[in-house]
Amino acid sequence: MRIRFRPVTAIAILLLAPALLPAFAQQAGNLQERMSAAEFYDAGLNKLSAQELATLNQWLATHQGTGTAAPAVAAAAVGSVAAAEPAIAPAAGSRRPSTKRQAFEAHIVGSFTGFSGDSLISLDNGQQWQQIGDDKPMCNSADSPRVKIKPTLFGNWLIDVPSCNLLVHVQRVK
Repeated sequence: MRIRFRPVTAIAILLLAPALLPAFAQQAGNLQERMSAAEFYDAGLNKLSAQELATLNQWLATHQGTGTAAPAVAAAAVGSVAAAEPAIAPAAGSRRPSTKRQAFEAHIVGSFTGFSGDSLISLDNGQQWQQIGDDKPMCNSADSPRVKIKPTLFGNWLIDVPSCNLLVHVQRVK
């Protein structure tokens, strides 16, 4: 059996293809699913908060196929965040991120009396972490308590102080 070329069918397929591309692009997922960890880090998107990243993903989903997404994504990635907390810590001697963020333990420098809603916590390893949000969990005072900093599923960090009854969201500032 011989297949014949039908110009009407070919024209219909060519006309429908551009109309289907935005629907396919929306099904492709959010930026974290579409990019490798290295691409995500190189674009500076690791600096966005969970809310800012969700807003950017929503904007991309509603503006697919308009031809203006690429410049706007670059502007959003560069200009939307002033904080410099890496969501993925760079590997030793590398500018690229390691693919896995890991929890670590350290001691708070000096006396710890609790969280005030905007607490700045200095650790003995030289890092400083700023409390995010206004949580004020019940805490007992302690001198140089050992704390654990843990990554969350959505790119944020939690601090676990044994003398407190809740984990608190933090971001690295130094």
